[in-house]
Amino acid sequence: YSAIAGGWGNVIDFGFPHSSIKAYNFIGGGKNNEILGKAEQSNAIVGGNEASIVSSSYAFIGAGQRNRILTSNHGSIGGGYQNQITGSQYATIAGGQDNRISDSNGAAILAGVNNNMSPPTYSPSPGAIIAGGENNKLHNAKYSSLLGGELNEISKSFYSSLLGGSSNQILQSDYSAIL
Repeated sequence: YSAIAGGWGNVIDFGFPHSSIKAYNFIGGGKNNEILGKAEQSNAIVGGNEASIVSSSYAFIGAGQRNRILTSNHGSIGGGYQNQITGSQYATIAGGQDNRISDSNGAAILAGVNNNMSPPTYSPSPGAIIAGGENNKLHNAKYSSLLGGELNEISKSFYSSLLGGSSNQILQSDYSAIL
């Protein structure tokens, strides 16, 4: 029950043997898009180029180029270039370029360039958000928010907020804010 409506070089592949669990996947168009894995269902890639949904269910990529959702059920990427969600249930990247969410359930990056939430060397940041900016980082920052600017960081700080600016840091300080 999966479908590829158009485009070029698009693939929906679950290996062998196929089962009814691996169903209801859709690629609308674009080029070299893929939905892969063993038990995936109800994923969609609407368009774009070189997008991948791997080992995930109920995931969505709208468009863009080289966007990836890996082992992240209910993850979504609206568009942009080279954005990636890994191991994060219910996470969203709305757009931008080179943004990353790893191991942070319910987290979001709305836009910007090279924003990073929980790289592999740090603990998760569930429920956290980066609204935009460039080169901003949230590491082990549960329910924290970083709204913009550049080179800002919230690390090992829960329930904290940083509104913007450049090179600001909230480190090991819960319930803190930089306005």
